[in-house]
Amino acid sequence: MARATGQYALTFLLMFAIGIGVPISPLLASNMGASWIEIGLMGSACALIFTFSALMTGRVSDRIGRRPILAVSSVLSASAALLFMKATSISELIAIRGLDGLAWACFWPPMEALATETSDTGQIGRGIGLVTSVYALGFAIGSFAGGFITTVFGFALTFFTYFVFAALSILAVWLIAVPRHSWPSEPLLGDRLLPRLSSRDLIAGNVLGASYTFGLATIMALLSVYAAGIEIPV
Repeated sequence: MARATGQYALTFLLMFAIGIGVPISPLLASNMGASWIEIGLMGSACALIFTFSALMTGRVSDRIGRRPILAVSSVLSASAALLFMKATSISELIAIRGLDGLAWACFWPPMEALATETSDTGQIGRGIGLVTSVYALGFAIGSFAGGFITTVFGFALTFFTYFVFAALSILAVWLIAVPRHSWPSEPLLGDRLLPRLSSRDLIAGNVLGASYTFGLATIMALLSVYAAGIEIPV
């Protein structure tokens, strides 16, 4: 548990920050006059960038270590928060959500790998479960905080708070003690990738994951704006 303290601190701080941004950014777009399609494109930009980046970021973290990629994730999230504060158009918001997707892609593959590496033998599921629980807690508190801050102070302070916690997560990265892994002889996207992707069990798992994520993505992208439309307070 002690050796995983750094990764829990990083996860909580970064997911608190992202928890602020995810439900509030669609409201910012709506406030700027975005259509439902444009708000949906914000969610799609995040998800598509994550999809095509995660394979590479996970593999790079195998080569150079988990900490540098996790640091990049925090830096990208802090940058996204600053850009949200300065955004003046819907197209900018869509691009910023794409940057969010890259930040997530730099976080989850190395963090899940780190959770397995810092877990005792036979307790890998418990290690990943703890990280996921910390993620959910940070996201939940961040979402409530984002709604409260927006209601009382407006969007600018909300995204500034997002920036502050993302910046703090950069410091938390250096609390993580992780081994360095390297497999230089294997290319980043080697010939063995396609056989792995064609595995029946992996295909079934991906179909299940995609079905769940389709619904989750719809909620994350649209629910806050829908709720505001039926006069639910932020």
